[in-house]
Amino acid sequence: MRLILGAALAASALAMASGAHAAAPKFTPGPCAGDYSGVANTIQCGVLTVDETRGGPGVRR
Repeated sequence: MRLILGAALAASALAMASGAHAAAPKFTPGPCAGDYSGVANTIQCGVLTVDETRGGPGVRR
């Protein structure tokens, strides 16, 4: 009985660990909100989208 219970617990732990993974951050180029023509550095404007999952792997996104 203990062997069956241990196997069931191990299987459920593996199932929970292989849940959803965080998506890779994505940068989408877009227009700049201001005038940066006088700036010597290269500027890339756009939107950075990152995953905002705040719970465990089983939490719905």
